[in-house]
Amino acid sequence: LTLLSSHEPLPFRFAGPTALKSADGTGIIARGTLRLEKPARFYHRVLRQAGRDWSSDSLLAVLTPIVRGAFEEILADFGGAHAGTLQSELMALEPTRLDEFLEPVGLYCASLAAYTDTPPVEDCPDPDSLLSDEFLHN
Repeated sequence: LTLLSSHEPLPFRFAGPTALKSADGTGIIARGTLRLEKPARFYHRVLRQAGRDWSSDSLLAVLTPIVRGAFEEILADFGGAHAGTLQSELMALEPTRLDEFLEPVGLYCASLAAYTDTPPVEDCPDPDSLLSDEFLHN
């Protein structure tokens, strides 16, 4: 007997060595949660692939390529966006955007946060200009 809970989220995270990369090589950090929508589909397409080991690590090993693939498809739609534009696109990315890629395995994305791993510094003012008399008031 297998009981699957649709109330417990499955977290995912891409950061550090597992960070995603945009077309120009900018690192992208993403994290979120997945929820079960179609238990039978999830069982047949995920749990059976995991074999008898249904630990969090085993499930993440099966789910990570699916979620990564979804992000790569979405990033391809962004094209070679400028770093500042890419940051804006990622921050506006809705969890439902991943659903078309997750639906075949019976999941949907419940929460999502994605952003570049470095701020777009070319949009920042010259650091010396911050020290002007207009910035510092004595």
